[in-house]
Amino acid sequence: MDAPPVQVPAPAVDRSPGEGPPGQGGQGMPQRGAPDLAAAAEELGVTEEALREALGDPPPDLEAAATALGVSVEALRNALGAPPEGGRP
Repeated sequence: MDAPPVQVPAPAVDRSPGEGPPGQGGQGMPQRGAPDLAAAAEELGVTEEALREALGDPPPDLEAAATALGVSVEALRNALGAPPEGGRP
């Protein structure tokens, strides 16, 4: 009498944060995540709290946020890592 086959679980795949499985961003392809608001605020010379308040609830109005912070929309987009208006980077 043969023993039933042993099922071995598949090994865990070590992925860096922001990397999805194949077919969902592709293995090794970073997915767009939330911006680092602390770093963006520092780059813009404002507090993280002021940046959060200016951005408001999603989706943010970058033009209004830039005006509230006293920075250009381009500077705000760059600090947030946002794609240029009208397209992808």
